[in-house]
Amino acid sequence: MKYNKIMISFEDKNHDYEVLKHAMDITERNGATLTLLHINSGHAGYPSRVMRPLEHSYTEEELRDIVNEIPHNVTVNIELHKTDQILEAIVQKSKEYDLLVMGHRHASFIEKLLRGSLDEKVINNVDCDVLTVKQNN
Repeated sequence: MKYNKIMISFEDKNHDYEVLKHAMDITERNGATLTLLHINSGHAGYPSRVMRPLEHSYTEEELRDIVNEIPHNVTVNIELHKTDQILEAIVQKSKEYDLLVMGHRHASFIEKLLRGSLDEKVINNVDCDVLTVKQNN
């Protein structure tokens, strides 16, 4: 299948850098367009006693710098949203795309109890194809 519009759900450089590289490669091979979507949660950056600290609240310039670290021949559009409704934002935005690329990492038992698996919720709720890239962390 040929993909024309690809979106990456980008959470954090430490976890999604390799995912971004995959998305850029797939975009280039398909001659597609790529949009990097980052959701800035209202809780971003605050520590948590039971889960890992929530992601950094990125600016467009920071995300552009991350994109520019990776050699590529594709244009990457960057979209920032600020909401605590991360699942809903990803599902809504994905309606415009053929493929969603996202990372997957194992959630701790406590994380699964408290919020479940966002990856699984996204996969179960989007209409486009989803490519999950396994992460080490």
